Amino acid sequence: MRFMQNIFSLAIYASIFFRIWCSTQLFAIESTSALNAFRQEFIQLVKDVEKSAVSIEAHMGVGQHQGSEPAIEMINSGAGIILGSNHIIAKQKIVNGSDHITIRFHDQTEANGTVVGSDDDLGLSVLRVEKSISDDFQPQILADPRGIAPGEPVLILSNSLGIMPAVSFGIVNCTRSDGMIQLSADLPAGASSGAVFNFSGQLIGLVAVEINFFPDELPYSSDLLANETVLVNPIRDIIAVKNGILKLANKKSVYFGVSVDTWPSQMGGAHIKQVIEGSPAAQSGMKTGDIVLSTDSRKVATAADLFQIISSHSAGDIVSMQILRGDQIFPINVTLASTPRNTLSESSISSESFSPNEQQIKITNDYLHKRLKKLEMDMKILKEMIENN
Repeated sequence: MRFMQNIFSLAIYASIFFRIWCSTQLFAIESTSALNAFRQEFIQLVKDVEKSAVSIEAHMGVGQHQGSEPAIEMINSGAGIILGSNHIIAKQKIVNGSDHITIRFHDQTEANGTVVGSDDDLGLSVLRVEKSISDDFQPQILADPRGIAPGEPVLILSNSLGIMPAVSFGIVNCTRSDGMIQLSADLPAGASSGAVFNFSGQLIGLVAVEINFFPDELPYSSDLLANETVLVNPIRDIIAVKNGILKLANKKSVYFGVSVDTWPSQMGGAHIKQVIEGSPAAQSGMKTGDIVLSTDSRKVATAADLFQIISSHSAGDIVSMQILRGDQIFPINVTLASTPRNTLSESSISSESFSPNEQQIKITNDYLHKRLKKLEMDMKILKEMIENN
């Protein structure tokens, strides 16, 4: 009887063990299947969105031999994102002070790029490329930041040490009170301006900064270290910056085509010293010796007043002016144009009375930037020499 009871107990234990074993095997199979599905989904997501990201190489000559060729050519590399038929958004520090910029696309084609303008607040630059970008390369945009939820997984595409795309995985922590998106992600070196996508393939922003604190860098002992914390500029802010830069660039390119100075009389006015042949001013009938008394119904007392009013317009705008010629005052209308490539002055109005040597200032700033880059490189070499000794 006891023998039969033992056999029965063993049978029960064996049945329970078998059920547990089968459950664990089924769970393992389901877990493996789920992981494989996630893996395939992630790989497909990368393939879908990587065409919207580009690799940027900004070339800069540093130092000079006795000749005119630079002694050293430095190359800053980074990532950018396509936003528009011929525009790229990238981190300002990647392209600052560059002599020429090369954009490499997903299909390995290349194009030259130029900086349209930059925004110092977000540290972003808008680049114009010398080719039309296919609509297939345009990213889907998540316009409403309320669609970003804490705990949501994200994909980050960046340029790491010249490798593009360098793929990273992150988790949304929150949308901060300042509008930036906070992530937990371990990013590779060079991930600045990396594109951040949700798992629907929508672009939600660009990496602004990765925050890393280490105990020996803090003045006190703390367990509240922010390692692997990433802040992202939301795409809504980036689009607003891009539109603002392009609008400003369009205004800066306005072309009038005169040389002026301030008319020394109680009446004031902008004296036309020269009218450039074929310019909008010439086409409107303006002549050398004319005096502009008002523009857009605003009094023009000095040459600077005329410069300011013209600069507030865009190419294609029609500007009404009151002109004094001899003893006659009459109106003319001038249709402003875009600045020709061979015109040095952005406004195409030159005047000794209000135009400082802007060209020289720009050259000086570029030179200082290149000098700083060279000093940074020299410091890096010196540090490596000290560590090796």
